[in-house]
Amino acid sequence: MSESRGTPCSTVKTLDEVPLIADLHTHSNASDGILRPEELVSRAKSQGVSLLALTDHDTTAGIDAAKREAIAA
Repeated sequence: MSESRGTPCSTVKTLDEVPLIADLHTHSNASDGILRPEELVSRAKSQGVSLLALTDHDTTAGIDAAKREAIAA
């Protein structure tokens, strides 16, 4: 007996089908940026960014707030 798990492959989009916009170097006001982590995530989403890395200097203080915002919207 076979058990189906996850999403069937026929419905999974490939990178060729979905535009991937990434910003892998961002700073929030937890270090030397000007936006709060939540604002940074919100602005990135509004610009079509689907992959965002919060790379604040010497701190991870903004990660929880950024994650909450990413999950909420």
